[in-house]
Amino acid sequence: MRTNRVQPPRYGGAGAAEEAGKAQAPQEARGPRKEREPKLPRDTGQAGLKRFGVLTVPPGLPQPLLAELTAIVDGFRAHQAAGVSDLTVVAELTKRKAAALAEWADAPYPLGTSLVRAEADRARKAYDTTLRQLAQQRGVPWDSARPGAAPGGHWPVSGLGEPVRGALGHIGRTAPGTAPVARLLALVCLLRGVGSGTANLTGPDLRIVCGKEAAVAVGELTASGWLTVDPEDLLETEEEPVGCGIPGAEGFTLGKLPRTRSSGWVAKLIAHKKLRKQPAHVRLAALGVTAHSDQTGDARPPIAFLTDLTATDDVAGTAEALVEVGWLTEATIEDDVLRARIAPDALIFVEALRTNTPVQTLLAAAKAAAAEASEANEASEANGPVAAEPV
Repeated sequence: MRTNRVQPPRYGGAGAAEEAGKAQAPQEARGPRKEREPKLPRDTGQAGLKRFGVLTVPPGLPQPLLAELTAIVDGFRAHQAAGVSDLTVVAELTKRKAAALAEWADAPYPLGTSLVRAEADRARKAYDTTLRQLAQQRGVPWDSARPGAAPGGHWPVSGLGEPVRGALGHIGRTAPGTAPVARLLALVCLLRGVGSGTANLTGPDLRIVCGKEAAVAVGELTASGWLTVDPEDLLETEEEPVGCGIPGAEGFTLGKLPRTRSSGWVAKLIAHKKLRKQPAHVRLAALGVTAHSDQTGDARPPIAFLTDLTATDDVAGTAEALVEVGWLTEATIEDDVLRARIAPDALIFVEALRTNTPVQTLLAAAKAAAAEASEANEASEANGPVAAEPV
């Protein structure tokens, strides 16, 4: 009976060389080789900066350019040693880096190379990215921070301001109902239900938003098809939430976090002690004006926007009402724009938009800071004045 024997591996000889050659065969083709910096003559007397990032500093660069490259490196090192990130410093250094590398790339070959040009392009893009980060950090639109932006322009706060203005604009465009109170209720439902398609409302919600006009608001929204719910169920409910469909939200989208923050911001503003007893059109105007404010409180909403939002043509009278209750300190109409100034104690709502922070969080922080300052003053008064040391 014959059996198949397993041949032992052969070691040494031609067979081994053949096996080794197969094992060392590359698994995949190598890509094209990267371009290398040209070899330059060795520097025999240059001192100072040898490397600039991934680039080797060649001899022969103009002395002013070499000094600028050295200063940029020292600047980045000092910023890193400080231990605190300052985007203003980074932006300035990155701008200088891009300009210096562009000058280097323009030098004749072999000083200026395609690698230097690529690094200059990367620095320009890094500068652009840093400016965008800086604009976001300050809560201002990128258009106001980009190079070449028109000086003196008015830039409403970004952050949470953008989704809030988007929601207000959607209400103005779709015009849910003819009564201002219907549009205010539609705004609340929009921010509560966008994404899920259902806004939950209770009796207290209706009273806060609509006051005694809840039947008018619900009737107009359901009759127009903007809201789908049994009006009697909604008007008779107390603590039990009633789900309302919002077909009127079609075409409007918002992420979960900005939706929640925007809804909370609107609820806090319309329930503010200066506004809670005001008519719906006045509260809608307060929302629109505040959302169009820059970080200093200078607000410039278009008249057409306010007219569509509030369902009233008397924008001047509405603005005057906001001045009387102390939400605005001044308001005038110029060139189809309402120019208004947010009152100092209402600026916290602008800051909430700018920083994308809940109003209650900012209020708590301000209260804690005031308490700490008061304790420090009391301690200072208890210790008495500090005697000056004799000279």
